[in-house]
Amino acid sequence: MRKATAELPATLFSGATVRRWEPLLAKQHGVLMWSLMEEAGQQAWQAFHQRWPEAVSLAVVCGRGNNAGDAYVLARSALKDGLQVRVLQMQPERPLKGDAKIAQQQYLDAGGHIENAEPGRLAGVSHIVDGLLGTGFEGELRSDFTRMIAAINEAPARVMSLDLPSGLNGDNGFAGDDVVSADLTVTFVGVKLGLLTGAAASCCGDIQLVPLVIGSALASQVRPDAMKISYQDYRHHLKPRQADSHKGHHGRIAVIGGNHGMPGAVRLASEAALRSGAGLVSIISRYENLPLIQAGRPELMLWGSDIADMEVYQRVGWGQVVLCGPGLGSGDWAFHMWRVAQNAERPLVMDADALNILAKNPCRREDWVLTPHPGEAARLLGVDNADVQRDRFKAVRDLQKKYGGVVVLKGPGTLIFDGETMLVAPVGNPGLATGGSGDVLSGIIASLLAQGLSLLDAAACGVCLHGEAADMAAEGGQRGMLASDLMPYIRQLVNPED
Repeated sequence: MRKATAELPATLFSGATVRRWEPLLAKQHGVLMWSLMEEAGQQAWQAFHQRWPEAVSLAVVCGRGNNAGDAYVLARSALKDGLQVRVLQMQPERPLKGDAKIAQQQYLDAGGHIENAEPGRLAGVSHIVDGLLGTGFEGELRSDFTRMIAAINEAPARVMSLDLPSGLNGDNGFAGDDVVSADLTVTFVGVKLGLLTGAAASCCGDIQLVPLVIGSALASQVRPDAMKISYQDYRHHLKPRQADSHKGHHGRIAVIGGNHGMPGAVRLASEAALRSGAGLVSIISRYENLPLIQAGRPELMLWGSDIADMEVYQRVGWGQVVLCGPGLGSGDWAFHMWRVAQNAERPLVMDADALNILAKNPCRREDWVLTPHPGEAARLLGVDNADVQRDRFKAVRDLQKKYGGVVVLKGPGTLIFDGETMLVAPVGNPGLATGGSGDVLSGIIASLLAQGLSLLDAAACGVCLHGEAADMAAEGGQRGMLASDLMPYIRQLVNPED
């Protein structure tokens, strides 16, 4: 997790929530909305100056809403401090309204000038402030905005976005092809939901919250729309073991998977379960996979079966938790093994191929954790992958409503939802974009379940632990990182030093 992201508060809000509460909280504190705009622009300028004290000139690109007002206050502050400032406004011939108009006039009164926002006017600019679009943006971008966004991204300049990068949906993290790629995003009052998931990971840069005078009241008086979580939030679940404990105290897991030619997935998931602290792990897989798994990790117990007979049911029933899916594949064997897991009266983690089977045989239960990536989520919902990524929060809610339990929607800014609590985990890094990473995650979650954590805590702690281990593994470089590289760090993280 980026240091700047870790320092953000845990409470997350939609843009609509912030806009609804801003005037109410301002009135409660006896301040005018104009005062909030003035403070926002000045604080944003301080954040800019602190990040780039060497800057001697900048271009401020703005639209026509309240975000433009913040931009004009910043431009005036920069002008006052001696910088060369150019304001490029979309459609400058049209008058602004309300507080934004006041901010514009004060900038002009301070000696500033306004130019029409045209892509060519960014040539040679070293620093840019993006104030084109704010949290009220939704729908399609006009062509003049897309051209300006492209020019900002093509300029060899450092970029700071106000509230959120223009083109990013602050409520769900969706961005099309046209979104500002910022080095720093300064957001106001409360952290917006969309800044920590989806496309935000690639376009926000470092995120800094400027709470203004009403930010603390928003956080304390208004129920957040989601909560940001990290590994530090779950360390208290990873307490030292009692001196007289034995393997039977730490959970038994039955893992089902490993179809023809796929021993690696089930091996990775099972070893991750052991490394996360499970006492006993037994794999039910194809006979041909057993020697390969046993040779690499003799601590795993194995049972081979090419049919789902009563002995398989007994082996699965031995587990206190069942994990189904890694390397499960498709076809009759996969389906019947999936049915074994489905019929087991045990808490269940379903991942990978088990989710694809579930998509064709939908059912609902409250005692499982589902861990789809966006492609699997799309199949589970009967929509396109793009539909899932267009609104990840809606997708995870729809999944939970349809299938129950706890749903973990993987990806940049993983979402965890149990029907009531929405958690956002901006953890991990692109080094996880390799085969087996999801299998490791499912093994961790199953292990934490078997050790007594609730469904939600096991899912959330597992996601954060997995992401933290990935960041530690990536210190040697993200490219070429393997899922198995996480194992030593998983062991380290489940034994925190307090």
